[in-house]
Amino acid sequence: RAGPLLRALIDHLGGQGFEVGDPGPFFERFACPAGVLGRTAPGPGVLADIAFGWPLARRVADEEIGQTVVVKDGVVVAVEGLEGTDRAVQRAGELAGPGTVVLKAGRRRQDPRIDLPVVGDATIRGLVQARAAALCIEAGVVPFLRREEALALADANGLAVVARSDR
Repeated sequence: RAGPLLRALIDHLGGQGFEVGDPGPFFERFACPAGVLGRTAPGPGVLADIAFGWPLARRVADEEIGQTVVVKDGVVVAVEGLEGTDRAVQRAGELAGPGTVVLKAGRRRQDPRIDLPVVGDATIRGLVQARAAALCIEAGVVPFLRREEALALADANGLAVVARSDR
């Protein structure tokens, strides 16, 4: 778990007179409401994979394993580790081929100074390259940067983007 190590570093910096601020207020405008975010609606198979994968993504995030889980047809294809979301998505595409569903959640006890989960147009480009079917993010928790450009790219490639909330 990287969290305790990063918290110790933040504490050490605090002892040296530095303050590591909360970036949360800067990201509030990038929060998404729950629902379908683009024009591409998720089909029944994608919705089933979201229902299957969401509890796993929540658990993986809360256990500080990673913030992303990739599933396909009710099977876990990849779990994000130290490599980060983009590499996990790429690996999942190589392993499972087209049609994966990528789920990204924040920790319930998320310290926003430590590894804040974020998606953006680069994330969508990676999903398009991996030929994923959908991205599901946690509504109100995972900031979505460059959302307009990202959703245009997602829609142009038939990629469903959904924000889900269960807190």
